[in-house]
Amino acid sequence: MINLEAGTTQKPKPMALLSLVILIGSVVPLALFLLIIEGAGAEGEIWQYVDLVWMSKLHLLLGAGLLFLAVTTAILAITHYFIKRELAIPLFGGALAINGILEAVHGALVSDFVVPVLAFGSWWALQTFSAISLLTAMALYSISRLSTHENDKKILVISLTVGLLLLAISIVQVWQPHWLVSYLQTDSLSAILVSYVPLQLWLFAGIVVYPLFYNQVPNFVISAIFIGVIPQAAAEIYILARSEYLYDGQFLVAHLLRALGFVIPWAALSLDFIRAYREDAENTSRLDAARDTLSVQAKQLVQANKSLESHIAERQVIEEELRHRLMVEEMLASISRLFVLEPTPNLAEVLRYLGEVFGAEIGYLLVMDPQTQKESLHCWHNNIEYLDQNDRYLSLYMEDEWLNLLKAGQHILVTDAQTVPSGSYLESLCKFRRARSLVLVPIMRNEHNYAGFIEYDSLSGGHRWTERD
Repeated sequence: MINLEAGTTQKPKPMALLSLVILIGSVVPLALFLLIIEGAGAEGEIWQYVDLVWMSKLHLLLGAGLLFLAVTTAILAITHYFIKRELAIPLFGGALAINGILEAVHGALVSDFVVPVLAFGSWWALQTFSAISLLTAMALYSISRLSTHENDKKILVISLTVGLLLLAISIVQVWQPHWLVSYLQTDSLSAILVSYVPLQLWLFAGIVVYPLFYNQVPNFVISAIFIGVIPQAAAEIYILARSEYLYDGQFLVAHLLRALGFVIPWAALSLDFIRAYREDAENTSRLDAARDTLSVQAKQLVQANKSLESHIAERQVIEEELRHRLMVEEMLASISRLFVLEPTPNLAEVLRYLGEVFGAEIGYLLVMDPQTQKESLHCWHNNIEYLDQNDRYLSLYMEDEWLNLLKAGQHILVTDAQTVPSGSYLESLCKFRRARSLVLVPIMRNEHNYAGFIEYDSLSGGHRWTERD
């Protein structure tokens, strides 16, 4: 496979074997046909019963076959370019396609006896054009490798196609005048040299140019074009040395050899197109498999990321619990120091310590004197406008049923005032305290001796009390 974009080439291993198979499979039948013709002779029995009109129709069929090869060659070359992006294939494919079309036109004209006397001149023009067109394609491709822009390469392909079409039209006009045939059939040295121009071009292309070009661009199709030079040169030698008149045996053999020069590159291009199509399909399959693998890996990464996030969240919860525990321990240490250093500790200060640790906004401490049974209420609030409602609070405390729960040693927890049952004592308590959440914890001197309670309220709703609080 050739990697023109990267500037590196690699000779395909089966190319030589396939080239040899194509050459043998194409040349052997023609060689047998040539032996039969040589054995019978140009004027022998094999031709004396052949009608020239039938031979012209056979030549027309040969031209139609070449037209088919030309059209399919152009289609395959264009499609091959869009698959592999190799410029050499459309360049040489376009040149071969135009040559095949001209050969088909030549066969149609000669087969209908429109220009039978000009057959030798048209043959010379076609052979010259074929050799020059392929040499031009090689030259343009070598120039295109100097440019890295894709648009420049496309312009070269279009320029070659248009130029060859114009040259083909010119050739059609050139081979019509009788002076060309008359000149080529003279015995002058210049006419003889001119008549051998196509052969010289084919030999130059096959011996000098093609091997050098192939070493730079090792490609299966290029090798087939190089092999196709052999029947092209053989056809030129055969028609110059052996053909004596229109539609003799050597005339037909020369055209068959020339047709073989188109068949070999066409067969190689077809095989290379199949190979390129299969490689493209395999690459697509590999890309799909890689995409599926990446999709599975992406899902695995998402799962791993979720697991990591969960692990991080768990770590954060543990760290938060440890931080909270440390704050509680520091708070208890501060309260202990307060009780040790002061004979009569400030209970409002104790409420402040607790409130700051638990993130509350208002705190109450109600303590009952065991001797006088008199209750004292201590309050703390965190920068919130607070109205002294002690009497009203105590009145509510004495009346509401939740006192029985506290005396029984049970705590009261409201995580969200909007979720308490309508009409319950908890609803009236939350409305009275204007609290979004609250917690009340009883103070017991012993298991059955109630001594008061501690209450903390959250008015803004930013704190949600939990069982741990």
